[in-house]
Amino acid sequence: MPRPKKDDPRDVNFTFRLSIDETLALERRSMAAGMTKAVYARRRIFGSAAEQVTAAAEPRGGRHTPTPPAELVEQVRRIGVNLNQIARRMNERREPPPRELTSLLAEVRQVVRQARAFTP
Repeated sequence: MPRPKKDDPRDVNFTFRLSIDETLALERRSMAAGMTKAVYARRRIFGSAAEQVTAAAEPRGGRHTPTPPAELVEQVRRIGVNLNQIARRMNERREPPPRELTSLLAEVRQVVRQARAFTP
């Protein structure tokens, strides 16, 4: 099955030159942040995900409603899949939930609230 087309494809390349030290610094910082160099650079240039959506949602001659960034949607989906697997195992083994689950669920709820803030 082919990969679905993106709503906002990145079909324009922008190239600039870096020194070796700058390249190494970019690689270190992006790895420390757990991102690719492109995502890290994009976030540093455009700010948080909310600012990226705002910048991407500027009207192009008509009314445009911002949508959540594909990366955020994918992360929330992965969290949901993992939580479902945890719940299934706990039910199979009839185990009580771990103590950390409450704080994890609070964080997930916060991310979901942020994602919903971008939906129409």
